[in-house]
Amino acid sequence: MSNFGLKISLPGHDVTTATPEQCSIHSSYPPPKAKLGQSSPHVAKLYVDFTATVTQAVTHTLYRIPHGYGYIPFTLSNIYFDNGINPVIGTGYAGVGANLAINAYCDATYYYVTIYDDFFWTNSSSYLEVSYFIFAENGT
Repeated sequence: MSNFGLKISLPGHDVTTATPEQCSIHSSYPPPKAKLGQSSPHVAKLYVDFTATVTQAVTHTLYRIPHGYGYIPFTLSNIYFDNGINPVIGTGYAGVGANLAINAYCDATYYYVTIYDDFFWTNSSSYLEVSYFIFAENGT
């Protein structure tokens, strides 16, 4: 155990003998990094206050920023949506059946936050919070 800094083994594996693949955290791997100070922020919290119900059964892009990497980076997006009746929470996706879908994701050029509403979830009492990180290193 003297050749590592920190490791947390997965259930069923002895931390003293666990390989990196048997760990949820292992310091032999570099931590994810998000670039700070970008003109389009790579670490931020987005707030959306809805003033009315959005057009139904259509996917709306609420937020789109260029990330500038040329590949699909790893992202971590925590979503909280509240319409005053039923809060909906998720990581990368939050939704209710086929009636409400909020997605936060990247393609090779942009980071997006989209919403699809087909049951009048959005209204003047609704708001959305998305905390996101766009990580800078291409994984292997």
